[in-house]
Amino acid sequence: MNRICLKRAVILISVAALLTFSVTTYLALIPPAAAFETRRQTLIRTLSLGQNPDGGFLSFSGLVPSSESCLPCTAEALIMSRELNSLEFINVSSAIDYIVSKQNQATGSFSFGTSPLGLYMNTVCVKALSTFNQLQLINGTKMVELVLDHYNESSGTFYEPEGGSGLPMVLLNPDPYNQSNIVSTYLAISILDDLESLEVINTSKTIDWVADCIGVDGGFRPFPNASGVSASGFVTGYSGSGLPYTYCAIQILNILNQLETQNIVDEELLIEFIWNCQSSLGDFKIIPQGDPWFGAAYDREGIWETLYAFTALNLLGGLDANNEGFNAVITNTLDRQRLAYQFQIFDVNWVQHGYSSPFFLAYGQNYGLFSGDLYDIGTSFCAVQILALAEALSYLDAFSPRCLAVWQYMVISGICCIVLFIISTIVYVKLKQASVTR
Repeated sequence: MNRICLKRAVILISVAALLTFSVTTYLALIPPAAAFETRRQTLIRTLSLGQNPDGGFLSFSGLVPSSESCLPCTAEALIMSRELNSLEFINVSSAIDYIVSKQNQATGSFSFGTSPLGLYMNTVCVKALSTFNQLQLINGTKMVELVLDHYNESSGTFYEPEGGSGLPMVLLNPDPYNQSNIVSTYLAISILDDLESLEVINTSKTIDWVADCIGVDGGFRPFPNASGVSASGFVTGYSGSGLPYTYCAIQILNILNQLETQNIVDEELLIEFIWNCQSSLGDFKIIPQGDPWFGAAYDREGIWETLYAFTALNLLGGLDANNEGFNAVITNTLDRQRLAYQFQIFDVNWVQHGYSSPFFLAYGQNYGLFSGDLYDIGTSFCAVQILALAEALSYLDAFSPRCLAVWQYMVISGICCIVLFIISTIVYVKLKQASVTR
């Protein structure tokens, strides 16, 4: 009987030793960063790994081939890295050189592949260079000429040539920008402002035109007298207004120092309009609640619209941390971060797959980025900007689920080892004492 108990004690000790060995092996094989990584670190690490030797960044999507650099993604990655205080993890000068090299000296436009970019892409490239005080590296004169090629002098507004691009995700078709509209007008004025060249246009006419875009619901329309969902291709509500156009109008008035002029906008009504665009999920739609077309198939919601809303609310003083909608935006934004992982016990092809061992925590190429519309760099750019506006970037300093899982495994295994060692030791000692007594 004592021999049987002694064998059981030995078995318990062996199991405890095996558990200890497995924990030690697990700790030795997992990526060192996983044990202490935060949500911010996962984002920064993947972002930095996405920088190519030419200085450009990957889009982490089907926007361009996976190995090629993406110009707008590079501009957004630069701005995002600065917001995250993580510039030391990327090659800033190389990224700036990449952006500068993409300007066509003959037209002034930045080019992506073989095609010149629309105003939005030019705007984000100029904004990135402006953020780093590097606008002197581009041909600013040619860029101003490019913008003025789209100027409607009679109204003080701007348009784009056929096939031009405006803000992401606000159109039913790509045609509306070839007429004067508030989106192209904002993008052009943003470029001129960064280049300190606003004097080349009649801003008084621009202000009057923007004021004519105000709708009866307090929001702004893509152009005066716009009505109905078609609005010449722009997605709008029944009254012709929508969140993206309201965002553009507020940005224009802010750049032209007219936002505080009470005879142009009713700030209280405007703030109410923007909050009414929030969906039950926390993000924002184009059309406000109460509109007959709110929630229609074309009334999309997403992180770009949320960025438009929070930027506008911030300029209007309408961001309130005590608002339920405010907290819903933070939750919705954080939930977009790609933090899924899988513990792979054994991969027979681990060498070919590039892993350091057959045991690893598997995760996708986009691990740490934010998911959403178009491409993950753009979505991550929006997410970081939203959290910064909400003064909630500290949420990214929380440990990642993968990190918590590592420690959970270690704690549970450690407790099991300790308990088994104690039990087996007690049994072994008592059996030893019993054998000595006999």
